Amino acid sequence: MCSHWHCDHSGDPSTFPPEVDLIVGPGFKHALLPGYPADPNAVILESDYAGRNLREIDFATGLQIGQFRAMDNFGDGSFYLLDSPGHAVGHLYALARTTPSTFIFMSGDGCHHAGSLRPNKHLPLPKELSPSPFAIPPNAEGTICQGALLEAIHPSQENTKPYYSRLASAPGRDVPEAEATIEKMISFDLREDVFVIIAHDRTLLDVINFFPKKANEWKEKGWKGASRWRFLEDFKGALPNTYSASVQAGDSSA
Repeated sequence: MCSHWHCDHSGDPSTFPPEVDLIVGPGFKHALLPGYPADPNAVILESDYAGRNLREIDFATGLQIGQFRAMDNFGDGSFYLLDSPGHAVGHLYALARTTPSTFIFMSGDGCHHAGSLRPNKHLPLPKELSPSPFAIPPNAEGTICQGALLEAIHPSQENTKPYYSRLASAPGRDVPEAEATIEKMISFDLREDVFVIIAHDRTLLDVINFFPKKANEWKEKGWKGASRWRFLEDFKGALPNTYSASVQAGDSSA
C-alpha cells in the first residue's frame, strides 16, 4: 500500500515480487500515469508499477468509519483503508486493528505535526504537564511544566485550539480538503482505543517499539499517553529567555 506518491513514502515498489499488488488511492492513475521515462516530466517511475497489478481503491462501497469513506481491505475487519484527500492526489490513511477493541491509525502525511491536532476543545492543554517537554533533556522524569506557559507560547494564546490551524499552499496540495481531512482525524485522536501515528512525528521515536517487535500492546504500554504532548518540545525556541535560564539551571518545574 502506498499512502501517496511522494518519494519519502512510496520507496521503491519495484523491489517487491510482481505478485504483490501496488495499492493506490483515488485519482492516482489519472493524475500520475504514465511514469518516467514514458513521460519525461512524470513524478513517479514506470518501474514502480511495471509488471504488477496497480490497484486503485474505489471507495464507492458505502462503508464509512467516522467521517471517512472506508474500505475493508481483507474483508475481515483487520485493516481498513480510509480516503484522505488533500495533501496529495490519492492520499490514503490506514486503520489497523491491534486487538479486538484497539486500533493504530496510520496517517501518512495527513498532517506533519501533532500540533495540527492538539490541543482542541475536547482535549485542552493540561493545567500542569509532567514530564516537561522543555526540560533538559526533554521529558526528564520528575519535571513539571505549567499549563499557563504552554498557553502563553500558543500562537493565539488559547488552550483549546491546535497550535497549527492554517496550512500553507504547496504543489499538489488542496488546502481546503487537507484541512477538512485533519479535522476528521481529530475525532480519532480523541479516542483512547485509537493510537494516531503521524509519519514525520520524531517525538515517537523514544516511545514506540520498532519492527520486528509488535505494536499490538500499545495501549497497555501507555504509548498514547506518553507521546500525546511530546510535540511541545519543538516549541522550546518560543520560551522567554528567563524561562530558558531556569531550565539550564535544572529547575524541576521546567
